[in-house]
Amino acid sequence: MRLARAVFALGLLLMLVASTVVAPVAAGNGVDITNTSEGRAKIKASAASFNAQGSSVSEADLVALKQDDGAILVVRKGYQVIKTVDGYRTVTPGGTSKSGSQLQGTSALTAASWSLLGSACYAALWRGAAHMDACHRRYKMASDGDATKDYWRIDLYATMFAEGRYLDWGWVAADRDAGPALSFVDWSPDADIAQACGSYGLNITVVGVGGGFTTTFCELNNISKSAGATVGWFKDYWDWDGGIAHRDRDRRVALEVGASSTQGTGTPTWGLSWNFSASD
Repeated sequence: MRLARAVFALGLLLMLVASTVVAPVAAGNGVDITNTSEGRAKIKASAASFNAQGSSVSEADLVALKQDDGAILVVRKGYQVIKTVDGYRTVTPGGTSKSGSQLQGTSALTAASWSLLGSACYAALWRGAAHMDACHRRYKMASDGDATKDYWRIDLYATMFAEGRYLDWGWVAADRDAGPALSFVDWSPDADIAQACGSYGLNITVVGVGGGFTTTFCELNNISKSAGATVGWFKDYWDWDGGIAHRDRDRRVALEVGASSTQGTGTPTWGLSWNFSASD
């Protein structure tokens, strides 16, 4: 009898372990719905959107997480996303420069330039049919000629696709997460941008080397930055600037930061945050 009870108890334990293994994951980021029809549909649409923006990804490299408020977050594998008080946050993954030995020193024969460390559209946040694709590029300056400092750059940008809904607001923010202490050198935009829809060039200059990209800004892009020279955070927040909201109008948010650190103290990890709202 004791043996039978022991076998029965072991069977119950194995069933419990098995059920724990196959249960959906819910660790503050939402419930994993990757293998459901809803999750697969959002993954398929997100992969198509990322690829259309030049950020190559396969559907197998994405996971889908259902949020408490019904939103669906599709995330590229390798980016650990957490839910924050006002949105979502991840950090840049580790990586090496595609320019290789240019980062190991300086040369009078080589002009200073921005060397790409990594780039990706890393998350799509879905609110109904509307979604926000968040993307980044990060750089280190190669051959800067400075014996005391290293120089870094982060480009952070996102497109909000209305898909028939009204966009309410949206934002992106960058901060120093870990690694060497950073100091702001230049940032863009350097003031709020209020304009009719049109091209806007983000540009920074660090030790004489320029860098930037062009996006589209509409209505109001409200810029805010932590005080002081130390890199804390930098944010671009978009809304209708008190005007009449329009259905099915896509909008963008974007920012760029150039920063310095003491030479040889490591590669910084950037924190990337974002969120948006849409309604009917």
